[in-house]
Amino acid sequence: MSNTSKGAAEHDYGSKYWIQKIVNDSELCKQLNRSISGQEKLRWVSPVKFDDYAEYKLNQEIVLDNIGIIDKDVSREVFSFWPIQQPQWDGIAVSNDNMDYYLIEAKAHTEEVRTKMSTTKEGASEKAKENEALIISSMKAAFDVLADGGDFENWKSKYYQLGNRLTFMHYLNNCKFLEKKRFHIVLLNFANDKHFKNTAQMWEEDYSRIWNEMLGKARIPDRVKVITWDVR
Repeated sequence: MSNTSKGAAEHDYGSKYWIQKIVNDSELCKQLNRSISGQEKLRWVSPVKFDDYAEYKLNQEIVLDNIGIIDKDVSREVFSFWPIQQPQWDGIAVSNDNMDYYLIEAKAHTEEVRTKMSTTKEGASEKAKENEALIISSMKAAFDVLADGGDFENWKSKYYQLGNRLTFMHYLNNCKFLEKKRFHIVLLNFANDKHFKNTAQMWEEDYSRIWNEMLGKARIPDRVKVITWDVR
């Protein structure tokens, strides 16, 4: 499957640079692993240097192999809640027993969290309209389970990327083909990046607002971990 992002970060700042640096440094990676899972060792699928720092979608072959899905029909069933063009993850790590999967979103600036869903324009194909309807339907189903309040409109118009990541977590953790596996979202936020300069306090305050707006509560959802890494 195409559209795999590869290559080292072009600058010595920003989320792409920091996640590549940490994951591929043995001591820093141990620290990150402990923050994510409580264990020093995780198996990183991406972004790893020997694979040219590639970033993947979950329905790409290398990730399916790691999850243990080898049947294409099963793959289609597992991801039937989303169009074939899936989100690409900044990092993917797996526990040593292959039971826990950590899907990483890395950010160096609070404004990166704010994204808007693209909507179909007049004259769009029927397939495009079907894909949009599927995304909205699946996200709404996740919202209905995860939220105590909040506003679903924020999932589409304000925090679309985070909304679709929560949707993937929800569906994968409730998939009959994956019932013994656990999927976690890790929101890895870098503080004091020399270019963006967001502090740990800024990240904490921002996510408190985000959860309230998306879910009607300041509490972090189950199987979601928010990690702030000070890069100084």
